[in-house]
Amino acid sequence: MIYSLYALLKVVSGISLHPILMLLENETDHTLLPSELATKLGSARATVSKLLVGLQKRGWVEKQHPQDDKRTVAIHLTAAGSSVLTQFLPANFKAVTTIFASFTVQEQQQFKGLLDKIKQGTQQLKSEAINYE
Repeated sequence: MIYSLYALLKVVSGISLHPILMLLENETDHTLLPSELATKLGSARATVSKLLVGLQKRGWVEKQHPQDDKRTVAIHLTAAGSSVLTQFLPANFKAVTTIFASFTVQEQQQFKGLLDKIKQGTQQLKSEAINYE
């Protein structure tokens, strides 16, 4: 659902900031494994890897090797990424509030239900695609 709202916000407002930053910000140590990001976004690992390259080039995330396993790569939100996110969130909140201002409580619940159904359908498609490989 996070990614769906991000896509809607991007279309309506033109704001382009990836939800990966928000996911990392919510972690205690601002760090997740790429596989964890993929799971939380409902995306393929390859897709997340491509997105991370762009975020890394901007200096918003960095790769880290945990001390207990040097083979593992973790993704960490940088101070620059946190700063960009802090500047973005008020605009994001205002945009989401504006988008949903005309929705009744019932319509908001219905919209969430529809997004949940889309998520379920997407997960089903992914499951079926894996079975064909």
